[in-house]
Parts: sequence; C-alpha cells; structure tokens
Amino acid sequence: MLISNRPTSHHQPLATVLGATALTLSLANLAPAAQAITLNSTTGTWSNPDGGAFIEYQTVNQENQIRWGFPAYWVETGGKSGLGFLGTGTTEMEVGEVFNLGRLRHYNKTIWYGAPGQVDLSLNLDFEGVGVKSFNYALDIEETPNQEGTCAYFSVTACADRITWTNAIASESFFLDEIEYTLELIGFSASVGGALVDEFISQEGGNSDAFLYAKLTALNPPASQSPQTEAVPEPGSMLAMLGALGGGIWLKRKKRA
Repeated sequence: MLISNRPTSHHQPLATVLGATALTLSLANLAPAAQAITLNSTTGTWSNPDGGAFIEYQTVNQENQIRWGFPAYWVETGGKSGLGFLGTGTTEMEVGEVFNLGRLRHYNKTIWYGAPGQVDLSLNLDFEGVGVKSFNYALDIEETPNQEGTCAYFSVTACADRITWTNAIASESFFLDEIEYTLELIGFSASVGGALVDEFISQEGGNSDAFLYAKLTALNPPASQSPQTEAVPEPGSMLAMLGALGGGIWLKRKKRA
C-alpha cells in the first residue's frame, strides 16, 4: 500500500466545478418544455382518384370508403376493391410523440380492371382548443397482376398489393402557442402499438388492416414569425460569473491553508 503525506481535501478541483456549472447552464437553456395537447377525434375522407373506373364513395359503420373496379367474382369476393379509414377517438399526447390516427383497411378483391394508381386522403383532426384541422396526403395504390410466380411481395394467394404514401409531411399547418405545426406520417402497424413499417402489404382476396401512425412536427423556423430564443449570457458575462465562482473557492481554500 502506498501512503501519501499529501493532505486530503473535500473540495472538488476548480476545473471540474466550472465544467459542471457550464454544462448545467447549457442544458438549462437547451431543454425544451413539452407541449401537451388533446386530440378529440380523427376522421378521413377520400377524393381525387388518379384513373380507375366504377369509383364509388360510401360510409359503412362510421368508416369512410372509396371503392373501385369491375369485380371478377361479385358474390365470392364481396364486390369492388377499395380503401376505408376509421379514425381514432380521444387521445392525450405531447407534441412530437408518435400516436395512432386510426385504422386503414384495404378491400383487396379480385377485379378485372379499374384500380386507380393514387388517391387522396384528407385527415381531419379535432384538437382541443384549436378546432378541426385538415391534412392532405396522396396514397399510392399498387394493385398487382394475379399471376403465380410473378408476385413482387410475399403472397399467400397470388398476388399481394401494396399501399404507400407519396408525401409523409402535409403542406397544411396550424399554430399552437405561437408555434407552427404540421402532421407527419410515420408508418403503418399491423396492431396498435406494434412495430412500424413504411409500406402496407395487403393479401389478395380479403380485407387487410393497418393502423396509421403520425406525429405533430414543429416547423423551424415557424412561418410568419421569428423563432423565440431564450436569453443566453454573453461569453464575457459567463466567464465573469464562473470567475467569481472560482475566486470564491480559491479564497475559501486560502483561508483554510
């Protein structure tokens, strides 16, 4: 064992104190306050199919649908292909938190022809204290030929189709506490709270569900206003403050010497 005659001290080194103080001050200025918000409800409406034939809009059990195509087997498959959206109910969340918008359903029926390549989905969100805000997205629809051995995606029955979005971030926005936000789509999930993916693969000949997730994203800098910044001490003021702190420690040590 090595024994040192150097007197022990209960004081931390000055550099350590100054570093910790500077870090604390820095974090205090950087830490954002979380903004809580209540989403009362979500609905979705369909419009502007790109191509397609025999287009039909309907609402079934509160689910808004767009249906299309000339059915190959009307009785066996239940009619036309299409998409449906059923929005979620009241949701408490914080800005930036990923949340469930609702259920997207693909009615993947066997049709001879008439599928659009794209369709618009308008998501209407009713925020507490803000009101109803609408955000528009274009969904790409890839209805594949039903030929064994040629399927582009994993298929139980040839061939599965794919749904994706063209724009993840809407061009529409709203202000909350003087900060501008928009709605950003994050992914699809096979179950509530499940893993998120960026494409919805729907099996042929049935109905497939995916839950659509998104988050509120702050636009930086907020439009029509300058970003708000907290007052940060000038470098000279910071050094003077830290110098005073260091001087106090030095005087305390000298007095005890």
